[in-house]
Amino acid sequence: MIHVLHIGKTGGTAVKAALEAHLDKFKLHGHSVRLSDCPPGELVFFALRHPVGRFVSAFNSRLRKGLPRYFYDWSKGEAAAFAHFASANELAEALSSRNPLRRHRAHAAMRNIKHVRTPLDYWLGSTEALLSRRADLVIAETRTLQSDFSRLLRLAGLDPLDLPTDPVVAHVTADHMKKHLSDAARLNLTKWYAQDLALYEQAMLMKGDASTEREGGAAMEPSFA
Repeated sequence: MIHVLHIGKTGGTAVKAALEAHLDKFKLHGHSVRLSDCPPGELVFFALRHPVGRFVSAFNSRLRKGLPRYFYDWSKGEAAAFAHFASANELAEALSSRNPLRRHRAHAAMRNIKHVRTPLDYWLGSTEALLSRRADLVIAETRTLQSDFSRLLRLAGLDPLDLPTDPVVAHVTADHMKKHLSDAARLNLTKWYAQDLALYEQAMLMKGDASTEREGGAAMEPSFA
C-alpha cells in the first residue's frame, strides 16, 4: 500500500478522486494524517505548493467557504478576518501595516483562517524528520502535478491516468477570484512563511534527486510561485 497524504491546498482532492478506483494499492488519508503517522519503510506520496501560492489558494478557498464542491461555514475568527480583508493581497500587505490595529487584525487573520494557519511541519515534521524518510517518499509539486502523478502510477505498476480537470471535482480556485500579490505582499509572506519555505525547498531538492534516480529526469529548482 502507498500512503497518500492530503496537505491542504496542494491538489490532493484531484489526486484522491483519481485514485478512488485503486484502493487496493493506495491508502487515501484526510488532512489530519501526518507523515509521522505512516510506518517507516512504507511509501508515502504527497504534493506541495510554494507557501506563497498556497496562501493565496487557501485564502480564496475559505473566502468562498469551500464552495462549490464543499461547504464549510466560517469560524468566528474567519468571519472577523474576511470582514476586514477582501483579498489575499490586502491581508498580506497588512502584515506590515503602519497602523497597529490593522497589523494586529492581519496577524489574527493569519492565525484563524483554515489552511492559511497550518504550517507544513504539521504534516511533514522538521527538515531532519523529512530527510530521515527520504527513501519512503514520492513528492509532487502542484505545477507539475500531472507528470508527478504519472510517475506515482508507474511506481505502483498502473496504466496512465489523467487527473480530473473539472474545476468542481478538482476543487480549484475560480478564475474570477483575485490572485494578484504586490511585491510588498510577497515579501511579507516570505517572512511569515520562512519555516515553510525552508521545508518546501528541502522537499523540492529531494523530489529532484528522486526523479533523477528513479526516472532519469532533471531536478526542479524551487521557485517563487
